Amino acid sequence: MQPTTNAVPLKQASSLKQPLFGCLVRELRGLTKLTQGQFAAAIGVNYVTISRWETGRIQPSELALRQVQSFIEKLSRSAAQPIQDRSKELLAEYFAETQE
Repeated sequence: MQPTTNAVPLKQASSLKQPLFGCLVRELRGLTKLTQGQFAAAIGVNYVTISRWETGRIQPSELALRQVQSFIEKLSRSAAQPIQDRSKELLAEYFAETQE
């Protein structure tokens, strides 16, 4: 999946720190009922990367952060209201609004 061109900046200056990012990934997988492999395919990374993010063994790159943000933005347009609502909350919690 390609990141959107209108991605908004992260609230934190550099990147989400572990365990925050690991918690976000786990919640997204639970919300969408995706396995690590399925989630990895949806955002364009290897499934081992998902495991390492969730356990805090590696930090996501800026590109990976944008891909996850794009995934959440897509969920925010879901037909399922609970998914739509929670994804909007996650965007507000983890990503800043455009300030430009």
